Amino acid sequence: MRSAFSLLALGTTFVLTAAQPMVTLTSIKAVDVARENKDQWSLKGYVDDPTGTYVPLVDDIGLNVRLVDSNNVNISAVNFAPSECNPLLNDKGTVCKVTGARYTLRKINKLPKSAMISAQKKHNKTSSESFYYKLSGVFRRQEFTATVATPLTVIFAAGNVGTLAVTNTDCTEKDGAKSTSLHAGGGKHGSIFRVDRYPFGGIA
Repeated sequence: MRSAFSLLALGTTFVLTAAQPMVTLTSIKAVDVARENKDQWSLKGYVDDPTGTYVPLVDDIGLNVRLVDSNNVNISAVNFAPSECNPLLNDKGTVCKVTGARYTLRKINKLPKSAMISAQKKHNKTSSESFYYKLSGVFRRQEFTATVATPLTVIFAAGNVGTLAVTNTDCTEKDGAKSTSLHAGGGKHGSIFRVDRYPFGGIA
């Protein structure tokens, strides 16, 4: 089995087949509050999943979502166990929930222009159905373990078998008396890393 590796940077992606899950984040917001366990962050974006394997994978083995800085140091990490991720009605996506955090993947008909990724045309050959999702996440009651600074990267790890990551570099910062807010938007498609033995796109 071969594996694909990529760097956590915009525009740097190494893939072996066309049918790969892709993620883009249109918004990452982080608020560093000068009180214990009061930090919070959120994200919005889209996923193009040509083979329809990514959401079932999250349902089966859960998801770890990490906000990291430019040195790949964790700022915040939230783990959703498989029992905390449940399919939406009629296979319309999935929602993962723990205390203070919620992550949702909801199926949509097509990717909007704001997604800034081109829909992949080679979808599952056994079905004409496309697999596009709008993603959103809110993570409250956090305690940031590193300084929030641009650029911001979010890593979505489904166990040890499939990881999607995206970095947003277009960020603005606002300093208040008791908090620092950073909003990073305009990210392009995320990079992809897959270990071997899990054929996201049918890699042989």
